[in-house]
Amino acid sequence: MTIYTHTGLKYNENINNEGIAYIMKIITIIVLAFLIVGCSKQAKKPDYSNAAEVFQYASKQVDDGDFEEARELLTEIENRSDAGDYAPLAKLKIAESYLLEQEHDLAITQYKDFVNLYPENRYAPYAQYQIASIYFKQIEGRDRGYRYAVNAIEEFEKLKTLYPRNPYREVIPLRIEKSRNILAAHEHYVGEHYFKKASYEAAIGRFNKIIEDYGDYQDIADVYYLLAQSYEATNDFKKAEEFYNKTILKAQRKDLIGAAEERLKVLLKKKK
Repeated sequence: MTIYTHTGLKYNENINNEGIAYIMKIITIIVLAFLIVGCSKQAKKPDYSNAAEVFQYASKQVDDGDFEEARELLTEIENRSDAGDYAPLAKLKIAESYLLEQEHDLAITQYKDFVNLYPENRYAPYAQYQIASIYFKQIEGRDRGYRYAVNAIEEFEKLKTLYPRNPYREVIPLRIEKSRNILAAHEHYVGEHYFKKASYEAAIGRFNKIIEDYGDYQDIADVYYLLAQSYEATNDFKKAEEFYNKTILKAQRKDLIGAAEERLKVLLKKKK
């Protein structure tokens, strides 16, 4: 039978009814497929009476970037009397979530709490290492990294003291050395500033501090040279001669050695 619709179009009733049934079947299958896929993508809700399941679920939330929800669940685990080993793990995961959000101060607070609450836990050396490393990684240079370098050295030294058998023993000395170089570079920068302003006594104080506290500073020869010039400017020719000679012995750069030799010749003529 041919039927005309209100739009003026016509179709065969028998064929269309079969087509509609077929289409509806396909639509139903597609909808069900979407529902199944959607459900599979959602993390399975945990059994909240089971600390292990809650921890696993919260850990996945951290991995997925759902930090707020994850921290709520992890905090609940911390406060549970039956959490057992999952309480310290929850504390570590909270710290990790803050670190992933670049909330460095909050992450450090959580790691410090962990070390204080669980000093004998097998992950305590890791937590202490994370504290030191967060400070270390924020060092940006001699003018902006001073505070972070101080904190990094303090926390790495604490790691060595509290956990002498920690697994980071090969890395720690290198990071301490770099942090110390940053501190020395800061003093170098300040001393050079005083030197350029002809505040030679202040410059001498800064340069001597580097020699006393950071004798292994990578640019110590440059410090010797500036110190020699500062002493020469204050007419302390004996000290000036001493540090020009030290510059010549310590320097690796030919231009610096040449400059020190020239200044020393001039100085020796002054002394005659």
